[in-house]
Formats: sequence, C-alpha cells, structure tokens
Amino acid sequence: MFGAEGLARFVGQAQQAARVAEQAVAFFRRQYLALAAVEQAAVQLLLKPQDLLADGRLRQVQMLGSAREVARIDHRDKAAQQDKIDHLETH
Repeated sequence: MFGAEGLARFVGQAQQAARVAEQAVAFFRRQYLALAAVEQAAVQLLLKPQDLLADGRLRQVQMLGSAREVARIDHRDKAAQQDKIDHLETH
C-alpha cells in the first residue's frame, strides 16, 4: 500500500501536525493565563475600596473593644484597692 517512503512521509506529517497542535495549545494557554491575570487585577481594583472600608470599620470595633477592656481592668483595679481599704478599716 504505502511504500517505506510513503510511510515515512505519513509519520513525518503526523508528527508535524502534533507539534503544531502542541504549539497552538501552548499559545492559547498563555492567552488564557494573561486574560486571567488581567481579570484578577481588575477584580482586586474593584474590591480594594471595599476592603479598606471594611478594615476601617474593623479597626473602630477593635479600638472600642480595647477601650472597654481598659475600662474593665481599671474598674477591677479600683475594686481591689477599695477591698484593701475596707480591710484596713475593719482591722
């Protein structure tokens, strides 16, 4: 059917087609990755102001929590001092 020469030509063409397909896949993969990177950057730019606002609100809550903790510690310290004074007055 095919001679040795025809078979060699067929194999060579099949290998060439495989290389072209491989290059096409690599090209589209690079395009996809580039597009994904651009899309991710756009989403980050879109969400960054929201993140900053959320961080600001969180910071306010944390500061409020810290102020409450300081007040609680101060109250416990005053209560301990009062206990000491009461103890000295009774003895």
